[in-house]
Amino acid sequence: ISVFRELYRELNKDARRDFTDFLLSEVEPTYWREILKQTI
Repeated sequence: ISVFRELYRELNKDARRDFTDFLLSEVEPTYWREILKQTI
């Protein structure tokens, strides 16, 4: 998840939205909570 946080912070607002959308469509739902916590 720390790698995700680093990548996420390097992206601009539109790219962040697309990246998060991609992850939520490709990653197992069990990881969604951690992904969302890192985006806040």
